[in-house]
Amino acid sequence: MGKLTVLGLTSSRSLPNQKGAVLVVSLVILVALTLIGITGLQVTSLEERMSGFQLDQNIAMQAAEAALVDAEQYIQANINAVTIGNINATAGLYNKGAAPDPFVAASWSNANSIEFSGTFDTDGAANGTVTDPRFFIEVRDSFGDDSGAGISLEGYGGDSSGSGEVTQFRITARGTGRSDTTQVFLQVDYGKRVN
Repeated sequence: MGKLTVLGLTSSRSLPNQKGAVLVVSLVILVALTLIGITGLQVTSLEERMSGFQLDQNIAMQAAEAALVDAEQYIQANINAVTIGNINATAGLYNKGAAPDPFVAASWSNANSIEFSGTFDTDGAANGTVTDPRFFIEVRDSFGDDSGAGISLEGYGGDSSGSGEVTQFRITARGTGRSDTTQVFLQVDYGKRVN
């Protein structure tokens, strides 16, 4: 049996022939736990980014849907036979085939589109958008039958004006999320009796 000397102090305790196996096993377990912890942090970070992106997409979708509803109300309140006759491809109203490309940024300027008139939260906070939703309207075709009876919209969308010629409008809307890089584009055809 030998004596142990540490920092100049000698112990008379006897030491068996140890190789440090406990230390090696402890270090291996510590490294494994560290790797598990780092992986867990990375997964959590990725999941947070993915849920943030999904939230951003949902906000952009809600903004675009709000713009579509606003555009339908705009058509009901502002479009009549005189308005259709005076469309000159500005301020968000276009004749058939003259609407701008919705994927070009200039299409969404004040001169080329109409801003959402509601109170959508645009403060850039967790539940708001940075940019107000916008839309533009393209007047498409008028529909009716050969007998002059037209198309009845009775009861559809609250319309109670009977039958007659219906004008088709194509509404294109854009909504953004919490950043302007997240965009959702929606397009719908809408009909109104224009007399």
